[in-house]
Amino acid sequence: MTEADVHSGNPVVGASIRSRIQQLDVLRGLAILGILFLNLPPMGTTILAAFEFPHLAPSWNPADQAAWRFLEVFVEGTQRGLLQFLFGASVLILTARAMRADGPVAVADLYYRRNLWLLVFGLVNIFVLLFPGDILFVYALAALFLFPFRRVGPKTLLALGLSWALLQAVVGGARYVERAQLAEEVATIRLDRSALGRSDKETLERWAEARKEVTPDREFLAADAANRVASLPRYAAWMQEMWLERARSLEIFFKAVPEAFAAMLIGMALFKWQVLQGMRRRRFYVVAGAAAYAIGLALRFVEAEQQLSLIPGPRLEWITEEFARLAVTFGHVCLVSLIFATSTGHRLLSFFSASGRMAFSLYVMQTILITWLLSPAFGLGLWGKLGWAEMLLVSVIIAAGQAVLAVLWLRPFATGPVEWLWRSLVDMKPRPFRL
Repeated sequence: MTEADVHSGNPVVGASIRSRIQQLDVLRGLAILGILFLNLPPMGTTILAAFEFPHLAPSWNPADQAAWRFLEVFVEGTQRGLLQFLFGASVLILTARAMRADGPVAVADLYYRRNLWLLVFGLVNIFVLLFPGDILFVYALAALFLFPFRRVGPKTLLALGLSWALLQAVVGGARYVERAQLAEEVATIRLDRSALGRSDKETLERWAEARKEVTPDREFLAADAANRVASLPRYAAWMQEMWLERARSLEIFFKAVPEAFAAMLIGMALFKWQVLQGMRRRRFYVVAGAAAYAIGLALRFVEAEQQLSLIPGPRLEWITEEFARLAVTFGHVCLVSLIFATSTGHRLLSFFSASGRMAFSLYVMQTILITWLLSPAFGLGLWGKLGWAEMLLVSVIIAAGQAVLAVLWLRPFATGPVEWLWRSLVDMKPRPFRL
């Protein structure tokens, strides 16, 4: 099947496309369930423990260390990466009619309405459901720029998508070299402290500033902990402020959105090459997946160990972080494709297609469930009581329950409740809800 067939709307290829879409649903289902593993820690412990100093979590025993390493090396950022790839693929599916020279303007109208409403849902998730780690707002903003790229060739899409990782590597490389030089200068000064000159004192001051990067901010740590267990108004204000601080620092607009946009372009390229749909030869997935895992997992293992070292020296992740994330994410795609291609694997993984079909609903449900489990103001009050291993176990239990719920829900209903609301708002009329 050619790229033109994918976007032709030809009914002859409809059954084949439906089969290919099922693997996209499986990937989306695994991604949305897996992203819970990463969203629970920043909600279940302090921000500093979740992202920078894992040993500050409520416990740091061998099981916690193993759980953290598993998440950091094999999972961190990759579920987000899968969703970004799939979002890019969905752009091509949604805009298929617009690929024709006489494609209707209505497609563009529908596309932008969908993403503007997605942006609104993101704001609700942030300011009403109180989840500062929301991805809906970011994806909606990134998607607003994707539509013109639907006709771009896959090689160009891949090159454009990788440009963000390359930019991060260049900026990070400059930082790496600067920090390596600083560390060398400090080592030289420490060998001979007999006569410290002005430049030496400035070097030591710069090193002291660098040490702050690997030293927890105890004041912020205490404030974070206090507000997480406070009354509902105070808790809500703190969670909203955490997102607003990300916005004010421009992290949302100049890091999160470009990262998502670039990965979506890669997803569009992989869809056009029929990689996401599992339509390439088995040898491709074996070779490409093994190479991606070998490179990505090795880099991330080193990155994790350097993070635990708490030494203010140069870090590999400044250069390799985004390339490693994309590599491991692509490895996951290849692994799922290989398993899904077998009869047993197809039966097992098909179970997760229901989760993929109502991923939006499950994502919102996760926010509500996590908040209820953790908040002492209006929930079970488990915040600050779970170590890394326990948070991983709770995530597995919730994900398993959601996977079963999705299968049961889609027996009588055509779609998830949040998907139904979203599509009804986009169409400006109620969509069919029951089968």
